[in-house]
Order: sequence, then structure tokens, then C-alpha cells
Amino acid sequence: MVDKLQVLDFDFTGVTHAVQDLAFMISSGFHSQQIRAEENSANKHAFLKGYLEQLGEAVDDVSIHLLLVDCELAQLGCWNHGAEMLTAWNIHDFTDQEVSDRVSVSNRFAAEVRASSDMQGQLSKYGLRGLAETLSGMRGDLP
Repeated sequence: MVDKLQVLDFDFTGVTHAVQDLAFMISSGFHSQQIRAEENSANKHAFLKGYLEQLGEAVDDVSIHLLLVDCELAQLGCWNHGAEMLTAWNIHDFTDQEVSDRVSVSNRFAAEVRASSDMQGQLSKYGLRGLAETLSGMRGDLP
């Protein structure tokens, strides 16, 4: 039993796919320069384990890992600690071709991550921004 009040700030959440809210929490709730990547990863896993338990879903390492990968990749369109590739306030000034290019890069990146257990491990440990910063072409400043 927890002996102190704990509050989750679901600011900027809305009625949409659950992965949007989960991605926001994963990106902002567990993003800290003061906490080691391993501890951040463990905290993310604990949060998602609790989420799955409350839903009555399967709670095993594979389910948690796959949900974490989905949450990290969903941040491609988030503003907070995400890649800011497809946020509404970024794309409204882009040409149709620039938006299409960003969607293509995001899709290729997601497919590459899903096909690579190594990249999934890095994504799980370092988060989307940490992984994206190591790869060319995945920053918010794409041409």
C-alpha cells in the first residue's frame, strides 16, 4: 500500500486512442535527465504493467514490451519530448509534400523499429527522442 498521495497529471489528454494518453505519460512522466535510462525504463514498465492489470489484460514481459514500443512510436505526433514530426501546429505551415515526407519518414522509422529487436531495446531504454537523436533524418528539423 502506498503511504503517500500520488498524482498523475493527465494534462493535454483527450478522448482519443488510449495510446495517445499513454504515450504522453511515457514521454513526460518518466523523462528526466536526473534519472538513469535503466530506471526510466523500469518506471515505464511498472506504469504499463499497472495499466494492463487494471484492464484485466495479459501482463507479461512481451505484452508490456509491445505496449511500450507502441507508446514510444505514438510520440512521433506528440509535442512533449516526442519527435514533433506531425504535430498540428507544426504541419499547418508545411506544404503537402513536406507533410507527406514526414509521414513517410515516420512510417519507415516505425517499420524499422518493429523489425529490429535491437532498436526496440534501445527505444525501450532511451525513449523515442534518445533513439531518434542517434539516427539521421528523425529530428523535428527535417527538410
